[in-house]
Amino acid sequence: MYRIAQNLWFDRMRSQKVRGEVVDVDTALDLAGSDGRDVTENRLTLQVVAKSISKLPPDQQLVIAHVCIDGLSYKDAADALGIPIGTVMSRLARARKALHEAISATGERPAVLADGGTR
Repeated sequence: MYRIAQNLWFDRMRSQKVRGEVVDVDTALDLAGSDGRDVTENRLTLQVVAKSISKLPPDQQLVIAHVCIDGLSYKDAADALGIPIGTVMSRLARARKALHEAISATGERPAVLADGGTR
């Protein structure tokens, strides 16, 4: 009898490894995960921003890429591009303004977070 109980236990352990954790659907509401609506909204916003960036002049695209995407400081971006820091600042300001106008014209609005910020 002991051997039968032991084999049943081994079988259950092996099946759990293969199948993974079993979760009751009714209790699954509390599981952490991504909200599909947020993921879709973020992807659509990213497409609009990428399309708007592609319409910028090449010099503004480079500054946006270095500062906003790569995370370089204004000084590092100026050194990488071989231009004065003031030029980086003015190109970045014009690029941000153009992006804001382009995104506003499409009717897309940034999502408002629960804490009042935007993304």
